[in-house]
Amino acid sequence: MTKKGFKHNEEMKRKCSLAKRGHKPTLLKHTEQTRLKISKAKKGKCFTEEHKRKLSSALKGHIVTEETRRKMGIKSRLKNKGLTSLHLLIRQTEKYKLWRSKVFERDFYTCQNCRKRGIYLECHHIKRFSYILKENNIFSVEQALNCKELWNLDNGVILCKECHNLTKGRRKNYIGNIYDINIETKEMIGQKEVKNE
Repeated sequence: MTKKGFKHNEEMKRKCSLAKRGHKPTLLKHTEQTRLKISKAKKGKCFTEEHKRKLSSALKGHIVTEETRRKMGIKSRLKNKGLTSLHLLIRQTEKYKLWRSKVFERDFYTCQNCRKRGIYLECHHIKRFSYILKENNIFSVEQALNCKELWNLDNGVILCKECHNLTKGRRKNYIGNIYDINIETKEMIGQKEVKNE
């Protein structure tokens, strides 16, 4: 162990460099047995009231800056005017879960673009969820539950993650109540035909 402020001479630096050549740093990985021991040792332990008080007082007045929020991937509620939280609240309702499961059943748990089955699938809104909320002036969960357009089964389609990513950022190709079009392959995602009216 080196002392604080101590500097190696050039010869020592060269020897250390030679000794470390060809060695890759290895990360310490615990064995399954060691992980179980650590887990058992930590079970049942909880913070004392004094420790909880100290943590609470240390975090009081702590403000997360906009830059930190951006780094953490948290969008400010003020910036989005509360729309993000409304989206989440609607998606947590039983009616939304029922709508989603009906779309999955209708499409036979199959990606409607590449026809793959047995993989991770997502429910895609043909007409953007946020557009429906804005067009119908929906600002609460109660209003959302009463909106017929939001629960229309024809507005949902099942896609795999790969095909779903193709629709993102290309919403300008959305024409009426049809499926999005993949710009690269010029293929339509889904079964409906494009009609220019």
